[in-house]
Amino acid sequence: MHRYSLYFYTNCTDPEREEEYNSWYSHTHMPDLSSAKGLISARRYINEDSRSRARYLATYEFRTSAIRDSLSSFFQLVRKSFETGRHIDCIESVNVINTPFVSCYKEIEPESIRKLASLEYPKTVPEALEQVEDYVRSLD
Repeated sequence: MHRYSLYFYTNCTDPEREEEYNSWYSHTHMPDLSSAKGLISARRYINEDSRSRARYLATYEFRTSAIRDSLSSFFQLVRKSFETGRHIDCIESVNVINTPFVSCYKEIEPESIRKLASLEYPKTVPEALEQVEDYVRSLD
């Protein structure tokens, strides 16, 4: 068995929905992904430096001898969240390639964030997810 870490850098595209975004991510999205094969932990962080390109970081740690299967399972759950209207529509992925060498993120404690009363999001799967799924399939 090996340990793998998966990192997602994101921003909320609507400052007025930042509280909803954080609640959705901590109390809906991460629990929705928790049954991915080999997933042993998931954590969220915030970068309080306003110069950072990515305000949020989510990390997912896997313990597996078959990372392709774990990633496939993970992204199937992501797809399901879109298809069932459980994926928020104010999230953007951020490419951090040209970010300053050092970035410091503070862990977000889920208990510090209120839960959402309801979910009403579009049921559209983005093309970018299909590209990620193609990449995972190519890992053979």
